[in-house]
Amino acid sequence: MPIKAGGRNLLNIAARNEAITVTWIKSYLDLGPNRPTWASVADALIALHTPESERGVEESVKVNIFLQSWKTKRKELPKDLQNMLKISAKHGVRLEGLAFSREILRQMPVWYHIESNPIRNLNRGRQSSCLKENHRVYTVGDTEKLARKIGTPRHNNRKDCRCTSCAELRSSAKCKAPNRCMNRAKQLLDTLPQKWNPCSILPEDFETQEVAAPRRREGTFDPRITTKGTLSDAFRIFTEGRKCNTTADMSWLSETQNEAITAYTDGSCENNGEEDATAGAGIFVSENNPLNRAIRIPKELVQSNQTGEIIS
Repeated sequence: MPIKAGGRNLLNIAARNEAITVTWIKSYLDLGPNRPTWASVADALIALHTPESERGVEESVKVNIFLQSWKTKRKELPKDLQNMLKISAKHGVRLEGLAFSREILRQMPVWYHIESNPIRNLNRGRQSSCLKENHRVYTVGDTEKLARKIGTPRHNNRKDCRCTSCAELRSSAKCKAPNRCMNRAKQLLDTLPQKWNPCSILPEDFETQEVAAPRRREGTFDPRITTKGTLSDAFRIFTEGRKCNTTADMSWLSETQNEAITAYTDGSCENNGEEDATAGAGIFVSENNPLNRAIRIPKELVQSNQTGEIIS
């Protein structure tokens, strides 16, 4: 801190070390082809030191602790990894975004998916074992492909179904019960919240190039909210509060893609600066317009005029 600000003009070593650790976290969460070797070693060590409650989780499905719900024994990890996980938790490193592209959603591991409803029995059992061993299903994308085979023409919900998909799976995957495996794949997808399920209607379905292009001009608002790229692009730092696993209804984009809209926004706060402050935001386009909004600022956020204005 500078002397003028009351400090001694000395480097804050603790803050510097945390900043260095954050750069290591960024490298660790680079899940692409250029991922450093040490990050894969870290994955193996984190997966190795699991508590007794996680003994039922097969080693083959442990991918990354930031992507899955299984736990590790931090105290048994090397000091550097302990510190990395500690700083990650302190600064809110997690998957976060208003919406994600299907490309990103399909890269997520389906087993012990960190955002799935906690029905862990679906991760085990005969059908789940067949999915892993015979169908080689490990990601949400793999699961989606198998589940969509339920829609094969002439498929029926029977063990002896003779549709083309069931016949192909019996031959190529050596699967004895293709229909059951398809249904298990669908069950796994059904545990995912709307925001994380590639089979859901997503904001990117309405964020076409025709809609987005006119809004690239300086001074106009880009309404696209979908994070695109790779799984690594879905991580954020300095997050806080509860996660929201539903996405905004963006269907209005398709209704207004060729129409210029003038919107008036503002935020306000009753008892601003007091403990019982209550903030809100508003959007007005025209009388009885479906785009008009009255927004109550969630209690998790600071209740102030500024918050209301930012939200609006």
